[in-house]
Amino acid sequence: MSTNIMQYDGFFENLAVTHKHSLFVEHTVNIMTRVFEEVFQPIPPMSMDEFRMQSRFIASGISGVYLEWLRNDRPISINELTVRLDDMVSRELDGMQLKAPISCNSENQS
Repeated sequence: MSTNIMQYDGFFENLAVTHKHSLFVEHTVNIMTRVFEEVFQPIPPMSMDEFRMQSRFIASGISGVYLEWLRNDRPISINELTVRLDDMVSRELDGMQLKAPISCNSENQS
């Protein structure tokens, strides 16, 4: 996400300060939530509903932090923001297991 923000700076700045784009932000949160749910599995005894809430909590947090950073004159660099977010998200994901190893193998692609 940081790479995209750097590349499309003006777009994301406009997105952050114009509330009429809330549907796009919600769509982004939905995509990130779905990725978490597809990649990770709940930690026992966590129910699937709890896992979905945690996935949405993490995705909303990531999106919210970037939006707040864009709205507040970017008080730290994008690199520092990325490092801090990585640390926070890693703590939230601590203990979660991957459903299957992630592979970038192109043999399975047509």
